[in-house]
Amino acid sequence: MSPITRILTLIGSPRAGKSTSAALAHLLTAGLAGPGVTIEEVALTTAVRAAQRRDALLAAAAEADLIILAFPIYVDSLPAPVVRALELLAEHWAGHPHLRRPRLAALANCGFPEALHCETALLQCEQFARETGLRWYGGIGVGEGGMLGELLAAPAPDAPGKPTRRLCLNLQDAAAALRADRPIPPEVLAQLARPTLPHRLYTLLASARWHWLARGNRAWSELRQTPYKT
Repeated sequence: MSPITRILTLIGSPRAGKSTSAALAHLLTAGLAGPGVTIEEVALTTAVRAAQRRDALLAAAAEADLIILAFPIYVDSLPAPVVRALELLAEHWAGHPHLRRPRLAALANCGFPEALHCETALLQCEQFARETGLRWYGGIGVGEGGMLGELLAAPAPDAPGKPTRRLCLNLQDAAAALRADRPIPPEVLAQLARPTLPHRLYTLLASARWHWLARGNRAWSELRQTPYKT
């Protein structure tokens, strides 16, 4: 296969540039940047809606050596824009069998502390790669996504003493494997799946954030309502 010089990052979060998915993807692709390397980013929420943007997505995929698919978990599965994008890509490659196939790596995050909630969606991505003839380079699952976006947006998230330092270093290890044209090693994937914050601390902070958001939206008194309970 050709060396990895053209990288296409597909962001599957509706929040686009401000999302945890984008923050994680940027850290990963930062380790892939270098002379002669082109990195293009596409927000799938908008790319799958208009014909012109869909054509641009398909053209970018046709030129890519490596596609990195970053997305949040929605009910243990892929968000609708990601599903639609994969359908478009599969149809395009099936109709153009002469097109070369890029490598594919996936980067999923979930709001639960345990990264295992990403496994089903990552298996779907691996199956997509198998059925479309792409070379599967690994699926990264990360938990605690509800807090990671803010932590990674802070200055120098890889600085000593920062809770996100290990995560950043692990993403650098993943990038090193991809840069060497190798799938991400299982031991690196296992390290990335480790929680960034202690379970109890994350649960406490996440609960406090829900209450803060509820107060801001004048809905705090409604948090414990159970309208469908029988």
